[in-house]
Amino acid sequence: MGKLASIIVFTYNQENLIEDTLNSTLHQNYHPLELIICDDASGDGTGEICRRWLESRQGSFERVLYCRNETNLGTTRNIMSGLSLSKGSLIKLLGGDDLLAPAAIRNGIRFHLESPESVIFGNVIGFQWGGNDFLVKETEPRLHTRRLLSLPPRTQFGILSICSSIPTPGAFYPRSFFERISKGLQMTTHIPDWPRWLEATSLGIPLLYRDFDAVFYRRHVHGHKDSAYRSKCILDVLQCIDGQIKKNDILLTRLQKAGVWANRRKHEMLAEGRDFEARFFNGLLNLVRHGVRFGLYFPLAADRPQMKPDTPLKLPFELRRPSLGQER
Repeated sequence: MGKLASIIVFTYNQENLIEDTLNSTLHQNYHPLELIICDDASGDGTGEICRRWLESRQGSFERVLYCRNETNLGTTRNIMSGLSLSKGSLIKLLGGDDLLAPAAIRNGIRFHLESPESVIFGNVIGFQWGGNDFLVKETEPRLHTRRLLSLPPRTQFGILSICSSIPTPGAFYPRSFFERISKGLQMTTHIPDWPRWLEATSLGIPLLYRDFDAVFYRRHVHGHKDSAYRSKCILDVLQCIDGQIKKNDILLTRLQKAGVWANRRKHEMLAEGRDFEARFFNGLLNLVRHGVRFGLYFPLAADRPQMKPDTPLKLPFELRRPSLGQER
């Protein structure tokens, strides 16, 4: 028997999408496997759908668990609640609107065994589905990100300090990862990814790309992302800069330090509602980003061709027809 792997599905008000996500976990051809669903106090029928689905499919997993928060904790703390309940050696976080690619866990385990202390990234395939055709819109990571994921961790930190471009849905984590970066996990409310990568690379944890399909990422409208949500995200960015980047600025080049300064000024202006000034600092930040990323655009020895936009694919399971407004 192999190592236990954990799929942690984090969801909030996704009654029209969550069943597709759960169905995708059944096509993994790997055991033992546990499934943990963390519901962040959904106010719709998400919870009932999850319970009903689990009742009929418990035999497909070594262990299943549905956990509902009494109050809305935000993405970061909802993920943390799932991590505290999990037992797997390899952990896959899955949004309640995304689909796990067939055999993703088996591939994740294979590469995890080769590099047990690393975070492994597979391909993230953005899709759109309106009830008829399952269309690919883009495939990530792109060339410069695949190059980034081939560099030493502390070199990655400098680039990530101003360029947060890693497609997080494709990540597979060793359990030890979350024990080592516990501070980074608790730093923000709605931006769980960037502080995670900053903390990891500053500690020397490798982030590696491997060529396999990990997740189908659904392109749709997030109704809860209002002005209050945006304000919290701005504060999250400032917290990351002050709490993680500045304390490790010895790892930064002068150009990267200039980018961090411009990014902080941009978000200070946004927090004060001074959008015009924020655009000015964003322009400076983009100039620095181009300079920092320049070396990442040279072709790799084996560059995987990307799927063309609007390429139709066939899934091994049926998708529900989306409600009006779910898809762009």
